[in-house]
Amino acid sequence: MHGFTLSELMITVSLIAILAVIIFGIFQKQTMKGYDAKRKTDLAKFKVLFEDYYNDHNCYPPKGDWIKYDCKTGANGDFFAPYLAGGKIPCDPQTGENYLYIPIPEDTKEDTCCSGYHLLAALGITTDPDIRASGCDPDPQKGCGWPPYKYNYGISMGGEIFNTAFDFGALPPTPTPEFPPGDNFCLGEPNPARACNTKGGLIAVDYDGKSCSEVLRERGCVSFSNGYTCSQKCQSDYNKYKCQETESVYCR
Repeated sequence: MHGFTLSELMITVSLIAILAVIIFGIFQKQTMKGYDAKRKTDLAKFKVLFEDYYNDHNCYPPKGDWIKYDCKTGANGDFFAPYLAGGKIPCDPQTGENYLYIPIPEDTKEDTCCSGYHLLAALGITTDPDIRASGCDPDPQKGCGWPPYKYNYGISMGGEIFNTAFDFGALPPTPTPEFPPGDNFCLGEPNPARACNTKGGLIAVDYDGKSCSEVLRERGCVSFSNGYTCSQKCQSDYNKYKCQETESVYCR
């Protein structure tokens, strides 16, 4: 009877590591599917609640009230409280942000919204056929044609879900980077320090062998050429530079 050789141990450890990566990737995808299912359920619920609100006010909720609502604390939600049976206004299950609400007509001065509305969510699984069915585009620089363009799925009353004035066939403009691009990103949670992370050299699974850095940049994440600048920006202005698409990218 003899023990394992070093090569046998290395092979075993490697196999375990590969299995762990595969299982983790599957778990992440299932988690994202769960988030997307919740987003769709929330919007379907809002479709009913908005009509209840309209029946009482002859208008849909004012945009100003919607923007003021705090998803984390539930503050400023009184305008919609009678329709929620004591519950909070649903927010994005992953980011904790408000869904994007655009009244029709969109009049920020008068804040009138009696003709209809668009209510949009950002699905994490960009291959979801409901994105195209909504008339939207999985490209994070197009979405449903309403800025910010990460919103790629929604419901609407009184108009199309997508922005009919948006040119979906046009090539997205190449933005001038505020900082020299690199491999450092504000990936944020679950990193409590929101520290800068480097994905250079790691391969993104299911993205044709592209590096993680390439995929993150393509999906609209801001990158930095050095960790110092990245860390500064992540700490001082995380909401501006955080990468919204990290859950969709699996690296190995």
